[in-house]
Amino acid sequence: ANTPKEINNQMKEVLNSIYDKTSSASAVAFSTTQLQAGSIMYQASFNPPDWSGQLTAYSIDSNTGALSLKSTWTSYVPTTPANRTILSYNPTSKAGIPFEWDATKLSATQQADLGATPLPTCGSLACTAQDRLNYLRGDRAFDGTAFRARNKSTDINDYNLLGDIVHSTPVFVGAPELSWPTVSPFPTSPSYSSFKTGAAATRTPVVYVGANDGMLHGFRTDLAKGTANEVLAYIPHNLFSSASGKGLHALSDPSYTHQYYVDLSPSVSDVFVKTTSGGTAAWHTVLIGGEQAGGKGYFALDVTDPTQLTEANADSLVMWEFTANDSAADISNKIVPNLGYTYAEPVIAMMNNNRWAAIFGNGYNSTNGHAALFIVYLDGGLSGTWTAGTDYQMIDTGVGSGVNQNGLSTVTAVDTNADLVVDRIYGGDLQGNMWAFDVSQSSDAQWDVAYKQGATPKPLFTAKDASSNPQPITSRPMVVFNPDVPVANNNKPDLLVLFGTGQYLVDGDKSSSGKQTFYGVWDKGTEELLRANLQSQTANDSAFNTDVTLRVPTSNTVDYTTQFGWYMDLPDTGERVVTNAFVRGSLVFFNTLMPSTDPCTYGGSGWLMAVKVNTGGRPDKAAIDTNGDNVIDSSDLQNGKTVGGRLMSVIPNQSSVLGDYQYTSGSDASVGKTKIYAGSAPSEGRLGWHELRQ
Repeated sequence: ANTPKEINNQMKEVLNSIYDKTSSASAVAFSTTQLQAGSIMYQASFNPPDWSGQLTAYSIDSNTGALSLKSTWTSYVPTTPANRTILSYNPTSKAGIPFEWDATKLSATQQADLGATPLPTCGSLACTAQDRLNYLRGDRAFDGTAFRARNKSTDINDYNLLGDIVHSTPVFVGAPELSWPTVSPFPTSPSYSSFKTGAAATRTPVVYVGANDGMLHGFRTDLAKGTANEVLAYIPHNLFSSASGKGLHALSDPSYTHQYYVDLSPSVSDVFVKTTSGGTAAWHTVLIGGEQAGGKGYFALDVTDPTQLTEANADSLVMWEFTANDSAADISNKIVPNLGYTYAEPVIAMMNNNRWAAIFGNGYNSTNGHAALFIVYLDGGLSGTWTAGTDYQMIDTGVGSGVNQNGLSTVTAVDTNADLVVDRIYGGDLQGNMWAFDVSQSSDAQWDVAYKQGATPKPLFTAKDASSNPQPITSRPMVVFNPDVPVANNNKPDLLVLFGTGQYLVDGDKSSSGKQTFYGVWDKGTEELLRANLQSQTANDSAFNTDVTLRVPTSNTVDYTTQFGWYMDLPDTGERVVTNAFVRGSLVFFNTLMPSTDPCTYGGSGWLMAVKVNTGGRPDKAAIDTNGDNVIDSSDLQNGKTVGGRLMSVIPNQSSVLGDYQYTSGSDASVGKTKIYAGSAPSEGRLGWHELRQ
């Protein structure tokens, strides 16, 4: 720019570019488990300038997989703020409550938070608290004056009142579609099939997602009208705090700086449990939510019937909250580690003691810094009190300390004998350990770390780079039977555990340049494995590749008579795996990210990878549509070799699969579609755990 006018115009363009920037860090969700007419994709995103969020719906062409924008929703107010259904929990009265101003129902902690930093126009805590509560419900009376401005507009439906949705992936809950059997330990009367074909078969679909306005939201979407009416919001009690810059009152502060609240993807499943302390067991649809960096707690809601989602039903809809304070107990003379920040997505499943449970790693920054597994029974906290050993089980690895912090990440629960009951659980920690837990006994007192030397727990595998630096594991492992070796008495459980390494949790991680790796480790009953026990693969074989936007991996043989799997070091500086992989047919698909270290550059880049499950080598046949013609054929080869990786110019989030298409939301809120082929694969259901079949 050579003149003041040109400088002014250029600065306006820069600022407008920043303000219009929309980002996404979560995966997409689908309304169906198979690609068919009427399939809808949902994407959550956020706008950093005002920390607002949006939920977007796309229709999907059942023949080509192409996406067409249907609607974008930013406002959750159905008619007026007073008509919303917003619930919370009072741990003193041990009850779910409406989020309304009622000093007899709101806890002292909630009232103190809402009344913090009194308004000049108010002379009492109650006055400020009521005004702030109304603001959080969507009232605009003090927007831009006493409270933080939220995207001003003269039309209430144009107000962007939805908080930023960063890491929480939407979950679509429609008609029941799981496959629980009618044999013990599952109930025979009433059976799950009767639940599927009963009233729930025609229930109104709802999309649930967590947001950093302090709430989990449930939306009833009407694509024909282009509307998304909120039918439920839930505010976890442990998020309330009157400390400066904390709690719900921080959201109304005109000088608000972003912080996380309900940032974890919810988990939903149909289960046969009691949902109230005085109730009887029945089939219900239960949602487990958490907070990721927002806090140290999980909560359970009964979302079976959308017509019952009202504030009058608050106590029956809110099942429980389980927080760091609830987990500080003593089991068999061992101090239980508190929960850390709840980064681990829960798995909901039936256990071998015939109880349904939410299963999760303890997360990060817990009090004693250990890595530990929690198995929390869905009917365990209904009384409002948690008793260790009865209402939940904790399995402590003992690895980590307050100084050398550790924590167990999202776990995978597996059924090894096809009875739909969890037998084994796998999860990684921040120090590179991949742990196996044996929960195959009918008595939960016998559940433990699978491998020990004496009384000391030992990991299945420890991930270290070539220089022996530990590699953190922050994503969920995938687990399959070893396709190259049949199950035998001398190699049980005969499972391949597939996972990547890397961390992207704190500011310092952006500039981290440590070498990270993707592993396939064979669990055949041997513990404390290292990379020396595995066969190496190279992510890019330069002898066959001349395209810098593609990768052609090596294809070395794994000798399972002497080796325990394979590994592939990620070649680019700062490249890492922090999202969940998926297995389809004979291939494992995983995404990597490389954050930009340039302060003037937005986002970063990453790779969409696909390699063989059994060896980590390149696919036997073309598996990725590399030229974008929606056909997989010889034109997708590179110098006659199959391709195992494709570069994205933005950071790829976790991929989702529908039909033969891989959909990946990027850090710029774009959604990429890639046709893939990996042989036959079962339809993608919504089970939160894996049933393994030979």
